[in-house]
Amino acid sequence: MSGTTRSLVELPAGASATVVGLSDDAEPHVARRLVDLGLVPGTEVTVVRRAPLRDPTLYRFADTAMCLRAAQARLVTVRLSVAAAVAPRAGVTVA
Repeated sequence: MSGTTRSLVELPAGASATVVGLSDDAEPHVARRLVDLGLVPGTEVTVVRRAPLRDPTLYRFADTAMCLRAAQARLVTVRLSVAAAVAPRAGVTVA
């Protein structure tokens, strides 16, 4: 599986990626909670929309939709597909 790896919090609204793991910086109880919610390697995550001040963000994954704060989403490492990594965002002109 090739593609760009980054934190879930960095994805723009509408983007999808696959979870590859959790940050080593995650406190054990927070990491456990994220895993219990279904954010495990191989899970496809889509950014649905962000709150007006960008926190929290609504994500869709594992047959559910859930809001996560930026501090939590920052701990989730995801891999974008090559096509998603190079596709321009809506409203952005590539010269």
